[in-house]
Amino acid sequence: MKRTILILALAAVLGCGPHQKPSKPESPPNEPVETQNPANAEPITGAFGWVLGQKLPEGLEVKPGNYYTEDDLTKALPFMGIIVDVLDDRTIFRITASADERDYFAAEEALEAKYGPGSLKKDNLEGVFGKCWSNNARQITLQGGRYGTRVKYLDLELQKKFDEAREIKMREEAVKMGKQL
Repeated sequence: MKRTILILALAAVLGCGPHQKPSKPESPPNEPVETQNPANAEPITGAFGWVLGQKLPEGLEVKPGNYYTEDDLTKALPFMGIIVDVLDDRTIFRITASADERDYFAAEEALEAKYGPGSLKKDNLEGVFGKCWSNNARQITLQGGRYGTRVKYLDLELQKKFDEAREIKMREEAVKMGKQL
């Protein structure tokens, strides 16, 4: 009798049983599970009036770190705090916006209606969850949790160019610092 109870308790703790579905392999932290959007999904072009790959209009101030902050906080409610990241030539490569944590599921529903089901995104931060949509060249990441909701539209090739240019600048600065010492 004690042995049966021990086995049942152990099975409950370990979560084994015939009713349990096999788990999907998890992606590495901060990496989306690679899936393609359905053929009828809209292409990922941008958001909130901004288009990935286009130039930021002249006259808009690019701040140090190569970004522009949208001044009109009502442009894309419930999202606010829209940040448009650009290359040195003002080409838009990333669009990010934030909203309240309660807006996650409405955003997820809207993105799924436009781009398909998306794939689960695992994150290292406790209490953070999300989804990712990708068409190889561009991706959308929706992240939610106790810190709020964030959506990010990204052109992967342009992001790579940005990272390479930033690394070159950092090396040049390091060389200058070495000569000054």
